[in-house]
Amino acid sequence: MTPTKSRFRIPELDDYVTKQLEKIRKEVLLNAEAYALCNQPPPDNTNIKSYWREDHHKIESLLNEVDSHAQVKTGIDEVIQHKEVTEQRLRAVHNQQSVAKGKEHDIEAKLQDKKTAL
Repeated sequence: MTPTKSRFRIPELDDYVTKQLEKIRKEVLLNAEAYALCNQPPPDNTNIKSYWREDHHKIESLLNEVDSHAQVKTGIDEVIQHKEVTEQRLRAVHNQQSVAKGKEHDIEAKLQDKKTAL
């Protein structure tokens, strides 16, 4: 049996991310409008990193937060899956052991019959 990884969802985290992305989107629009009103960046300036760096950092921070929550959940899910696989393997070994004990009992009964026949 091959263990399969399932995708998981954390509804609270989904809601949080949706709200944070909407908040960031609004801030990006406000920043863009403010830059436009100030006519920034100037047409001859090709380096616009300073204008998007702040927004980029906000999204990176959100990604790091999601990653930390997902790592914990992934670890828990892996432990649960490992436990389930181990239990399935243990049941299979117990089944094999039961079959082997049944065969052993049959062999001993046949041996006992042969001993009494002699």
